[in-house]
Amino acid sequence: MKLLMAILLCGFSWGAHAEEVEIFSPKLAFRLGSGILVNTGTVGGSTLTTGGLNFVYTYFLTGSFALVAGYRADFDTQRNILPIYGFDFGSRLYYWGQGTRSLIKIDSTTSERHDLMALYAIGELSSKTFYLGSNPKDAGTTSLTGNFVSLNVGTGLDLRVSRHFELNSELTARLISLSASDNRIRLKAYLLSLGVSYLF
Repeated sequence: MKLLMAILLCGFSWGAHAEEVEIFSPKLAFRLGSGILVNTGTVGGSTLTTGGLNFVYTYFLTGSFALVAGYRADFDTQRNILPIYGFDFGSRLYYWGQGTRSLIKIDSTTSERHDLMALYAIGELSSKTFYLGSNPKDAGTTSLTGNFVSLNVGTGLDLRVSRHFELNSELTARLISLSASDNRIRLKAYLLSLGVSYLF
């Protein structure tokens, strides 16, 4: 009886002092994208963008919430110009699965978690520079160029390939231009991006 009590007390003592620490791996993603750019400013118009390049660094605060910083350049291959490029800052909220690989430490015991698939919602604030080609000669300036800030929303998918690599896809919409240097230009966009992520 005394032996049983001692075992129970030892087990209780170990459980009371066990400290769980979870470390989340950051990600670096490289993606190619395409989509539609729509100008809702005074001059109107739309164009297709293909071969866009996108780099994103993701830092996880928890398994379901992360902060992101990235750079995106969208190309117009029909006119051989770079219409939009700039930086994105925002967050990812994972609503299905954990967003990255994690290392769980409980005293001297360690384990890993890395879900096969994860889905997430996107919220971003973007600072972009645009160049949409030359103006008509009587417009007073030589080109449609300037900058704007926009709000982006979307959804994404991560699919585990190995311990360090994931396939990634995102569907985003640039919904609101918060400011612009030229009231003729209010650019919305609907973009699909596909690529790969490296987990550190």
